[in-house]
Amino acid sequence: MDIHDTTEATVEDVAADHQRDFALQDDFNCKFIYFWHDIPNNTGFCVFEAPEKDCVINLHNASHGHTPNQIIEVELGEVESFLGKVAEIAWNKKNLPFEGYISKTAHRAIMSLEINNSIFLKLQINKDKFAQTENLQKKFINDSLLKFEGNKVSWENGNVLISFLSEENAINCAADIQHKFSDLASEENSKTSVSIGLNFGAPVTKSDDIFGDVISLAKKLGYIAGENKILISSSLAKAYNAFKLKTGLKNGFIKVVSSRNEQFINKLFDTLEKNWNLEDFTIDSLVKQFGLSRAQLYRRFLDLTGRSPNNFIREVRLKNALKMIEEQKGSISEVAYGSGFNNPSYFSRCFFNKYGIQPSEYAHKIV
Repeated sequence: MDIHDTTEATVEDVAADHQRDFALQDDFNCKFIYFWHDIPNNTGFCVFEAPEKDCVINLHNASHGHTPNQIIEVELGEVESFLGKVAEIAWNKKNLPFEGYISKTAHRAIMSLEINNSIFLKLQINKDKFAQTENLQKKFINDSLLKFEGNKVSWENGNVLISFLSEENAINCAADIQHKFSDLASEENSKTSVSIGLNFGAPVTKSDDIFGDVISLAKKLGYIAGENKILISSSLAKAYNAFKLKTGLKNGFIKVVSSRNEQFINKLFDTLEKNWNLEDFTIDSLVKQFGLSRAQLYRRFLDLTGRSPNNFIREVRLKNALKMIEEQKGSISEVAYGSGFNNPSYFSRCFFNKYGIQPSEYAHKIV
């Protein structure tokens, strides 16, 4: 899949370029599948079957001379899950669908949703009851996707990735799911919740993966959103029109993140990815990394995550430690040291305060 800058091109120009591509594709061992001319965003996207990227580049150079700005390898199933079924938009020599088709946007709103089922819910109710709760949660989400035309891209271990053509539908779907989970938690007196991050962007950017950069930020926003909160990127708010978010912002469960804070979040997660399991990684490490005072860093964290830097780092470590225990990666002491704690007793105390159970007891119960 490639991307072209079409800032100075008309619809007719783009259509003519694709006709030339189609006419010469066999000479370069390429098979043209479909394309978008994203007029509002001045971009064009092509999907080819080809043995290597150079085949596509050489085809474009020979047919019209407009070299792609970026090319990534994609699976056709991935393209369909994000952008729609090929059968709905495929074309051939006898039927070139220019009007109404060539101008469709390839930009999407991407939702990253995490279901937070508490350890209490997993261990204190029987398996049948837990399965019933999980099925109800899935129904909530699937019903909302049907209502707001969301395409489910993936669903793994409570982490759901969803694509939307409409920015408004993405935001309304997030709010709908959030309300359903809040009601469920109140009715069943359980600690189940959802954390949601929403972003908006193009399928091809600097990343080697389709929607890679868009998904990455959506996941980070979901991670820091907190229970039953929705964080929205600046690009989605801009695309949707920020004033329409007034109700959600007023109610406090939706928050728009500025582009400046997005840069901070990206840098924070890059730093955490490299250092979260190191014992000597502390708030002082972040102060040095970001060039901020302790007070400035504290205010930034509190505004974005609702937690202090120390608490946020500890939660990242505990979340990873929980996963290590579930995957049986060593003894409790090994998990403690492996997740950045320098004292197993302190780790056990933090784990109990967070999850309401000793790590050793949890490890025993999940075997």
